Amino acid sequence: INLNNLEGTLRSHTSGGKLITKNSNGELNLSTVGGDIRLENSTGVLDIQSSGGSIKLINIKSEKIICHASGGTINGNNISGNSVLKSFGNDIELTDISGDVKLYTSGGSITINQFRGRTKCEVESGDIILNNAAGAIESFTSSGDIILNLIYDSSLKNNSIYLETHSGDLTANIPKGLSANIETIIHHTTSVKKLNSEIALDIKVENNKIIGKRIISGGMIPINFIAHQGEININEQ
Repeated sequence: INLNNLEGTLRSHTSGGKLITKNSNGELNLSTVGGDIRLENSTGVLDIQSSGGSIKLINIKSEKIICHASGGTINGNNISGNSVLKSFGNDIELTDISGDVKLYTSGGSITINQFRGRTKCEVESGDIILNNAAGAIESFTSSGDIILNLIYDSSLKNNSIYLETHSGDLTANIPKGLSANIETIIHHTTSVKKLNSEIALDIKVENNKIIGKRIISGGMIPINFIAHQGEININEQ
């Protein structure tokens, strides 16, 4: 199914084929079984479901985006709005994203390149990579590494960082001199070598865990890093 220059409400489904839309404005309810979905230049409300296929979103400015892929990847470029994107069994890869974004994958990794706003990332088994990210960031993985390259955007309010991995390492690159209240915890260890930080932290060993804290330049932004079985690495950039 190929659809161009849409206005209004559309409900469309295909079994075994692709579904492609370009230049739409309105409420779209799109689904496929075994086929891919591709949207370009869309505004409005989007509800997208793919079973066995991948979903690609390009130049999307939407009030609300609900996107579920079972078995396929979700890829996006230049997306803004309130988004809930879930992939069951594969990866989510996004570039140039803004707004209130919730991401979940049960069998893949999450990668975001350039983000502004509020995001919550949950991964069952896989890595989380956040490059050039600013705003309120919450990320959790049961089994995998987390890498954060943080930047600061003064136009955003309620900046905060919470990263947690149950089985994996956590690496964060933080702007030098950022006004931050940093707290790190590594559970199930008494080895301070597992906490490596270019920012001088007050470190103590307590109840089989390593705790590191530091308030920088007034501590305006709360930053929490938690690892249960792994290392924490903090770098200044």
